[in-house]
Amino acid sequence: MKKALSTLLAAVLVLSVFTTVFTVSAFAQEPENVKVITNADDLADAIANQTANETWKLAEGTYNLT
Repeated sequence: MKKALSTLLAAVLVLSVFTTVFTVSAFAQEPENVKVITNADDLADAIANQTANETWKLAEGTYNLT
C-alpha cells in the first residue's frame, strides 16, 4: 500500500511540473508589436520611426550612433 501511494504521489508531482512548464511557456510569447534590433542602423531607424506601444528587442552588443 505504501509503495502504491508513493508511486501515485510521484506521478502527480511529475504531472504538475509538466503542466506548470507548459502553462508558463504558452504565456511567454513576444508582444505583437516587437521590433528586433541587431545593429546600429536598426537602432537609428527604430528611434526615428518609433510608434506607440512598440517594443524593442535589442541583440547583445554595442551600438555606436553618430
